[in-house]
Amino acid sequence: MHLLPDAIRSTVKLEALPNRPFTAHLGLDVGDFTLAVTTESGPLIERVQVTPGAPDRPDVTVRGSILEVLWVRRGDTTRAETGLTIEGAPRHVAAVTQLFGLGDPTEQ
Repeated sequence: MHLLPDAIRSTVKLEALPNRPFTAHLGLDVGDFTLAVTTESGPLIERVQVTPGAPDRPDVTVRGSILEVLWVRRGDTTRAETGLTIEGAPRHVAAVTQLFGLGDPTEQ
């Protein structure tokens, strides 16, 4: 489990980092994780932290299989064809969708 946070962090599209602090709860089949994006200066990857456990107050929640996330990201399937769900305000859903390359933010 100790390598999973780094593996998840490595899938984030740095060019899609929001310009504001952002916290996501990743409720994946391999466990719960917190993805936090800060607005600190420096290397973009340093703005992204992934830690085990669910955050107290996430902006958005992603639930499903880590493999489904990867399959959608690669274009093997669409989010609508998987069990992935994303819950939150539309701007936060859009942010996490862009961060992981999960297609159209309005798709369910």
